[in-house]
Amino acid sequence: MGLLDFLTGNDTPYDREAAHARVRTLESTLPAGAQIQLTEPEKGIELTYLVQAVADRSQSSALLASVVEVVRAGDERWSVHLSVHDSDDEHAPYSAFALPDHAVPALDVLAQAHDDLYAAIPTTTISLDAEDGAFTISDVPRDAAVATAQVAVRWWEGVLQAAGSRWSASSLAVEVGIAIGVDGAHAEVVYGTTIERDPDALGSRSTDNGSRHVSDAQWAQRVSAAWDDNLPALEALVGLPVPPDHAVEVSFTDDSLAPQLTVCHHETYDEDEDAARALVVTIRELVPGSTLEVG
Repeated sequence: MGLLDFLTGNDTPYDREAAHARVRTLESTLPAGAQIQLTEPEKGIELTYLVQAVADRSQSSALLASVVEVVRAGDERWSVHLSVHDSDDEHAPYSAFALPDHAVPALDVLAQAHDDLYAAIPTTTISLDAEDGAFTISDVPRDAAVATAQVAVRWWEGVLQAAGSRWSASSLAVEVGIAIGVDGAHAEVVYGTTIERDPDALGSRSTDNGSRHVSDAQWAQRVSAAWDDNLPALEALVGLPVPPDHAVEVSFTDDSLAPQLTVCHHETYDEDEDAARALVVTIRELVPGSTLEVG
């Protein structure tokens, strides 16, 4: 084992010539003009294939399967990052996948998940990460935010059921609106959650909602229910102005599933608690019974 293999944790030596040969194979099999960049392994990073193609997005999952078929011929650890765009317009929605080699058994679930979601909301950007089940739907218009969130959570429930116990830290985010900042486009509103919860193998701790004493399936149902329960707050939020160059995020990620709102600057990531408090006050006035708080 060479020094590079020791540092990257690879048991199999990196074969640079074979990896570049696989890139040439991808160039010959993918749609004309596809861009392929190879990131060679280094400490903490596996061999990575970055692929961007312009093609019919309905064929995205088939393209992913084609890429995986080529790159899995190598013996070293690898990952694929594929984005499929309908056109050369850099601002147009697209489909994106991240798939490490150890997640290949989830390829069929990931492909079906994309196809189902794209069929339902084809005008949004869809990003699916098979590493931990992180799913993001972006480029969502404000007037479609609630409807998209409703579709997304029902879709997420189906994906988690199909995946079994694979993605115990799966997350879902719906990113609404576009605000142009110094370094590009950003979502104005993010509505997101995760099913991850603190482990408690002995069941010795408890919370108000008993999250540590229910099955993963039951917990996922509770997270989905919290998502649905807080949609009125999202509906109110997307009707309100967002501070310039900031994003507003509503999430409920801890064991209490209590909804929290934060306002964060796009570039500095500094939180604006005053703006967050003002929004929370307004939303709670518009949505009687809302338990939304400043995060």
